[in-house]
Amino acid sequence: MTRSRPASPFGRSIDVLVSRLRRKLDTNEGSSVIRTVRTGGYIFTPHVEDA
Repeated sequence: MTRSRPASPFGRSIDVLVSRLRRKLDTNEGSSVIRTVRTGGYIFTPHVEDA
């Protein structure tokens, strides 16, 4: 512990990486292929079209 906080160098690194991926992968405003699952993490949900 440092300064009465747990030492966690990776606390927000996943969030930063996911936000960068969203910027690169998302083509439409308001729709994302990476969704946040509250208290669970992230899920990849691409739009699939029938051929």
